[in-house]
Amino acid sequence: MGGIVSVAGHADSVDRLAARGLAVAHRGGHLRMSPHFYASDADVDRLLAELKTL
Repeated sequence: MGGIVSVAGHADSVDRLAARGLAVAHRGGHLRMSPHFYASDADVDRLLAELKTL
């Protein structure tokens, strides 16, 4: 994996997601995750599952 994934409209959820152990950031009004070699497929799946609850 690599690159940067940005999701518009969820920047206010950064603290909530970070509290659940997800490495996310607020950049330019967007929620950002940078999946690299240390992020597993399970990490990405967890993030997607959490985004569905927002």
